[in-house]
Amino acid sequence: MLKTAQPIGVGSVDVRLERESLDGSEIIDTMPYDVSPDKNYFYFDKITFYKSGDYKVTVFKKDGTVLSSGKVRIEFE
Repeated sequence: MLKTAQPIGVGSVDVRLERESLDGSEIIDTMPYDVSPDKNYFYFDKITFYKSGDYKVTVFKKDGTVLSSGKVRIEFE
């Protein structure tokens, strides 16, 4: 879920998933999402992680403006 201080203001965003390593980062996927421009939150539920590691998730408008970015660590046993 992404929650912003203001309404998102656009009807579509892209969610980019990058896997980070000592050698840099690798873009795993970029997925489009339709959102409600008047809302200040949305869920992105189509992301699947296949490998353990540190990931960066970036949400941006179609013009490239970053709305938010964060990191997550995935560990499989």
